[in-house]
Amino acid sequence: MFERFLTLGRQTVIYGLGGAALQLVGLITLPIFTRVFSPTQYGNLETTLAAYAALLVLSDLGLGSATQRSYYDYDADQEPLRRSALSTGLLGSLALAAAWTALVLIFARAVSDWQFGTARYADLIRMAAIAVPVTLIANFFREVMRLKLLPWPYTASAIIGTLGSTAFSVTAVLAFHGGLVSIFLGVVVGNAIAALLGFVVVHRDLIGRFSPSELRRMAAYALPLVPAGVAMWGVNLLDRVLLTKLGASAETGQYAVANRFGSLLMFAVTAFALAFGPFQLSLWRDDAELEKQVRTRMLTYLTVGLVGAAVLLSLFAREIASVISPKETHAYEAVGMLTMSVALFGISSLVLFGIGITRRTGYVAIYTVVALALNVGLNVLLIPPWGMLGSAFATLVAYGALAAFYYHRSQILYPTPYELRKTLTTIVLGGLAMAVGVVRFDSLAVSLAVKAVTALAFAAALWLLGVLDHDDIGGVRTALVRARARGKAVSA
Repeated sequence: MFERFLTLGRQTVIYGLGGAALQLVGLITLPIFTRVFSPTQYGNLETTLAAYAALLVLSDLGLGSATQRSYYDYDADQEPLRRSALSTGLLGSLALAAAWTALVLIFARAVSDWQFGTARYADLIRMAAIAVPVTLIANFFREVMRLKLLPWPYTASAIIGTLGSTAFSVTAVLAFHGGLVSIFLGVVVGNAIAALLGFVVVHRDLIGRFSPSELRRMAAYALPLVPAGVAMWGVNLLDRVLLTKLGASAETGQYAVANRFGSLLMFAVTAFALAFGPFQLSLWRDDAELEKQVRTRMLTYLTVGLVGAAVLLSLFAREIASVISPKETHAYEAVGMLTMSVALFGISSLVLFGIGITRRTGYVAIYTVVALALNVGLNVLLIPPWGMLGSAFATLVAYGALAAFYYHRSQILYPTPYELRKTLTTIVLGGLAMAVGVVRFDSLAVSLAVKAVTALAFAAALWLLGVLDHDDIGGVRTALVRARARGKAVSA
């Protein structure tokens, strides 16, 4: 079991490399493009990027997740049916992408005039539309790599595509004055390179017949995920809008900095989710009972890892923020609640498994919409008296409710013997430790010493209260020793 955890951890790190490359590229291109383009041009670029992202969602409509689920309906010896599921999902998504792209190409001038008050951005909109099917193909090929448990080719495709797109766009903008259109042309070029690499890796897995009946099953699984995705967008972003609308606009910048700490943790959650889905479905396909055992332990380890990281970020948020953003002097106060929110979101992505495996994705839509309503309601009530802290609390409650809803329904649909006491104990201990992060100390040395002792006390409490035990530590140690031995054997 612990070797399986080690495999999952290794894959999580590998998948995380692709996301790290994307984050790094974003840091590099931001100062370049903001200096080359006027604020209006850059704002129009951001608006077009948002529309491009929306078109990608509309072109997928949850078929990517549905394809993954259908793939694991079949055993490894049913390879023709697996290939049929993949080809059906790909063709369905491409048909949607082609329809949306054609529609945008036809009405590009009208869209530009409506959005920007001028038709001069029609070519930018057209190029963004053309990028959609190319990106979708590259993304789909990477998803097949995930299903085949090929993290290194996946990461190579993501990094090569990102670097290719960035190199082309920056060169075109700086050396040839290509303008905004060249940025999306770079997106096309980078994703075309990534798609070519993906095709070389997975083309044999895509040779299958199109199945209308399989497509109908995929649609039944996927469509409830669309409103869930929209609602999750609301939970993630509406708080900043409401802060401004409800009279706390002065704190929006503070809140944005606090959210950066949550984004660091969300990066880890995303990498884990990329590795976890295919890993767990493959294990479930081979041995359903072992899958439950692994997921039971994984909930404890994931909770300890995420809450532990949230504790460290919130404890030292004030010191970190004073260096990277000294003007936002109160941002650290919201970090604890926001990082704990991300930890709860990561937990919810694991306990959601029972809903997904039974194909009852309608519950995902219902619970996510309820979480959105709860989030908006609490924001409206709490922002006027508490400002950004009210918004952070609303986010924490919404994600906590979402994790509770998913856990409850999954246990009804597909019971799993989770050790819930360990999960709740870790969350409570983490919350107590995070409270120290908002205490102001006159001396930096005293502040760092107290917070370091608090972090150690949190770890010790996990041990003393039985959240982690000798079996956990021994199992991890054994798995690491075996992995090191295998590595030496391979190198020899």
